[in-house]
Amino acid sequence: MAAGIIIGGGILFGAARWYEHYQLRKTLEAIQAQTKAAAEATQRRLAAERARREAVEEKKRQDEAEQQRAAAEAAFAQQREQQRREDAWARFYKRPESCVQPVNSAVFTECANEHIRAKRRFEELWAAGKL
Repeated sequence: MAAGIIIGGGILFGAARWYEHYQLRKTLEAIQAQTKAAAEATQRRLAAERARREAVEEKKRQDEAEQQRAAAEAAFAQQREQQRREDAWARFYKRPESCVQPVNSAVFTECANEHIRAKRRFEELWAAGKL
């Protein structure tokens, strides 16, 4: 009988150890599954954040490119307008022969005054859109 108690105790002890091992393995599997799920969720979140940052950067690059294009167009339009104005002035004002090489200061002064009057008249006409 003592042998039966010892054998029964050994079987019970072995069963308890096996059950503990089984429970530890199940717990470890559950922890590993949770860890894997958390890692995958983190990866998805990081990928979404990276995609969002890339979209923001792309939008920023597009906005900068649009601003540069608009600035270039504005500069080109300003250059065209300046050239148009210079061409209109060249058509409007022809320096008199006597002013090409003024012979004295009185002629020089009169030529300068004539140039100033012509320039003022040109500016008035230009502002009014008549040129």
